[in-house]
Amino acid sequence: MGDQYPPPAADHGGAATVDQVGIASGASTVVQAGRDAKVEVNYGITRPQPKALAGLPPAEAAFTGRSTDLAVLADVLRPGADDQPTVATIAGPPGIGKTTLALQAAHDAVDAGWFPGGVLYQDLRGFARQGRVEPEAALATQLRKLGVGGEHIPPDLDGRSALYRSLLAERADRVLVVLDNAEQAGQVAPLLPGDRRHRVLVTSRNTLDLSSARHHTLGVLTGEEAVELLSLLLTSAHPGDDRIARAGDAALRLAELCGFLPHAVAIAGGLLVGDRDQPVAELVDVLADRTERLTELATRERSFRAAVDLSYERLDPPDARVFRLLAANPGPTTTAATAAALADLDERSARRSLDLLRRAHLIEPAGPRGRFRFHDLIRLYAEDRLRREEPDEPRDAALRRLLAHFHRLMAAVWVHELPTRLVEGKQLALTGTFESRADALAWFDAERPNLVAVVNRAFRSGHHAGVCLAAIVLGYSLQRWGDWDEALTVHRLAVEAARQVVDPAAEGRALLGLGTAYRTTRDFERADAVLRQALDVLGRTGDRAAVLAASRELEGSRLSAHFFTPFTEPADDEPDVPENAPEPSPGTDVLAAVAAMETTSNTAMKLFVQGRFDEARAASEELLAGCRQIGSREGERVALNNIGDCHYHLRRLDQAITSYTASIEAAREVGNRHGEAQTSNSLGNAYQSHGRPDLAVAHYDRAAELFRALRDRYGEAMTLSNLGAALVAQDERERARDCLLRAVELLDGQQRPQDAARARALLDALGS
Repeated sequence: MGDQYPPPAADHGGAATVDQVGIASGASTVVQAGRDAKVEVNYGITRPQPKALAGLPPAEAAFTGRSTDLAVLADVLRPGADDQPTVATIAGPPGIGKTTLALQAAHDAVDAGWFPGGVLYQDLRGFARQGRVEPEAALATQLRKLGVGGEHIPPDLDGRSALYRSLLAERADRVLVVLDNAEQAGQVAPLLPGDRRHRVLVTSRNTLDLSSARHHTLGVLTGEEAVELLSLLLTSAHPGDDRIARAGDAALRLAELCGFLPHAVAIAGGLLVGDRDQPVAELVDVLADRTERLTELATRERSFRAAVDLSYERLDPPDARVFRLLAANPGPTTTAATAAALADLDERSARRSLDLLRRAHLIEPAGPRGRFRFHDLIRLYAEDRLRREEPDEPRDAALRRLLAHFHRLMAAVWVHELPTRLVEGKQLALTGTFESRADALAWFDAERPNLVAVVNRAFRSGHHAGVCLAAIVLGYSLQRWGDWDEALTVHRLAVEAARQVVDPAAEGRALLGLGTAYRTTRDFERADAVLRQALDVLGRTGDRAAVLAASRELEGSRLSAHFFTPFTEPADDEPDVPENAPEPSPGTDVLAAVAAMETTSNTAMKLFVQGRFDEARAASEELLAGCRQIGSREGERVALNNIGDCHYHLRRLDQAITSYTASIEAAREVGNRHGEAQTSNSLGNAYQSHGRPDLAVAHYDRAAELFRALRDRYGEAMTLSNLGAALVAQDERERARDCLLRAVELLDGQQRPQDAARARALLDALGS
């Protein structure tokens, strides 16, 4: 019979070919050691061929979600997929659920009848401290499952691999090979069938170098899937356990604290199963302490820390050090430049370490190419390793290097904000750091959360001298970008840091920055107080140029206060330059021109507030010419906006539209989102007055979107009020009502009764 071994060799003294060791086929030729040869083996086996192709471990009973992942794997596994790779790898960090997914996909495929020849499952134990399965041993196991007796297994790797592939090629039916927990491609390659009918699923914490495979990286569960998994774990253990269903938001918070990682979620579920009286909210409170979360995420059988240990311990010492020091960056992402600063390495070496950590899935890509992040729980693990393995001084030194690195690059960003004539012909150390203003702005946008986090951490760590200088530059950049809340926070840190190191010059400049930020956020009362402090402090420093700059800023703030709150009178008193302020040190003609442009800007604003619009326009055109002469694109933006305002009030609407459009173009070029929002609203007003409500709506929509993103509630409210009026003109009454209701809500919340009254009047005109 085909399913039994032939008679014992002792009775015949013969030899057997491949089919005579239990494989139902004719004689087989195999390639071994580079030559064709009949594999002849002695036999003496009378028992039936073992049934070892149904050894797939059971799938998890509590399995949920992963429909997209299963579909990707099914595309490779299903019959007739001849255009697909024969191997699918599932990679991801510890605890992501790679084995669980592979087993579910394998069971689904078997249940669908795709692999009538059975399944060969092998745990390669690639990350185990002991018992890693080498290819020779793995092949011996697979050959035994295929019915080859131990005495017939070739002694060498090539011989075993050739026999294994030949046996699979002889099989009439498709076979699925599941290779779990591989560390390297070298563990897997000898176990890959040569026949394209068969399929292979491989799981690994590393991205394996298997060029012919479909590589699939597994992500975390969704919030809904993680909560469902928690519920399944509890109800599987105790069918009446409805704590997850009753927990409400606490269940989602528990899943979030587990990082939506299936392994961590399973541990949390096990903790709840083991203590049936524990409310979900209580476990949430326990895990909320991030310093103890890894310790708490453990049961007698499972531990998240232990799972990550196995990956960490595989790292070479230099890469393990980089992994630890990445946790010294309190920001959410890192780059090779950041890692180099933290670890005091050259950028090429840092990039190599990051690539290795990425392939080990201890970090993951984040946004633009070359930027990486930790998973939340792996960050906690890295922070724990950092505390335990790096003394205080090396940790502190890493933070100081990172602060200095960011300070240097923030200063390089500001090189592109300077008037071009101030930079031309100068061999500034930072001029070539970024090739263009666009590159500088893109860097700043990507690094913004890291910059704020590092400055805050460095301040709390006592690095006040470094923080003061970095925070002043960062605060202005955040203002320009429109991140006002962070700008105020950073400017306040700069002031306090300067006071800590008793540096009056830095304190005065930090106060000037803070006053400017208050002016930008329309908190004119605080702006006035802080700018007066700046004048007082700077008056004692010997920097008359800084004193005059603060004086101009205070004058501009007072004019702005009247512009935005027209029911108040402008301040009559001019800001005084302290008598004891010394004469300025020699400067350049460009710096003098910048100061003159600021004075002209204030003059134009004063004329505008007085209703002298044509004179204000002339002053603004003088400002525009001056800004173009010194190469200040931001100054051009301001001047063009002001010229548009003057034309608008003079009812020269075509000229207003032209100026506003040019101002918006400049705002986008310099990355001033708030300037773009304000001028887009003004352009909407111009089109509305021009009888083009359709174009007005488009620009109001853009302005409202920007104000909302910038969290400028007043700007959003005023734009929505204007948008409501334009929509009424287009007979879009329902949308108009929604906009006006939102405008009233926002304005009431800011105690702006006059502005709210206008929106209410428009609502009343709409009727019911």
